[in-house]
Amino acid sequence: MHPLMTKSTWRASPPLFALEDCTICQGTGWQLVAISGSSQARRCPCRDLTRLVRLKESVGIPQRYEHCSLDSFDPHNLSQIRALSEARKFVERYPGVSRGLFFTGAPGTGKTHLAAAILRDLANRIQEDLLFVDFQTILPSQNMAIPGMVARRQDEKRLQRVSLLVIDSFGLGSPIADDVRFIQQLLEMRLQRKRVTILTGELVRCRDLFQGCKSTHISRTQIFLSALHPALLMELLSAVKVLGITGEDYRRSNSPLFP
Repeated sequence: MHPLMTKSTWRASPPLFALEDCTICQGTGWQLVAISGSSQARRCPCRDLTRLVRLKESVGIPQRYEHCSLDSFDPHNLSQIRALSEARKFVERYPGVSRGLFFTGAPGTGKTHLAAAILRDLANRIQEDLLFVDFQTILPSQNMAIPGMVARRQDEKRLQRVSLLVIDSFGLGSPIADDVRFIQQLLEMRLQRKRVTILTGELVRCRDLFQGCKSTHISRTQIFLSALHPALLMELLSAVKVLGITGEDYRRSNSPLFP
């Protein structure tokens, strides 16, 4: 094979997240310490600080969930054990994954913890573009008063193209026509580009989405999903693994999930 036709296997190294003006490591992310007469390299403390800044400013993980990790998730039942197992598999295999995840269930069962933990773990080892957003903050109806349409279009572009997008609390809002169209276009563009998406939301009964609801209680997530075009809805559900999580509300206990 001609050298120019050879496929490169080179990949950029993960970022070190070090402060460029750090007086300890001089921006390398490592500090040299003398141990038993020899010099050894250790992680510089500034790396932890810059990692937290990136989680908040670039990845967008809210401060409330910055502490979340897969190791700190404490499953109390089989549904939570399965959800944690799937989250670990996702992190281990990423970016070699073909489907996203959809954590569904009652509030306080650990859905957002798992989604944020996945991004946090990945941000520590890869140089992919990762983003966490709350569903309501990206809806047109909630952003009418924001000035600057150029900035708005840039935000929409990143939502469509980001390698891994977490949409938290999906469907928690009234299915206004403009909002439905926006979400539908966003999902269509991400599916076309084969971008991976992780969603969290209230209880979803997939069978009822296509056969008509037979329950007296319908979650807001299910209502919004039902407003999407059936073909798109089918494609979305094929592109994610739906994981129903049950259990008590962690927020009403002394669980470390909600300090």
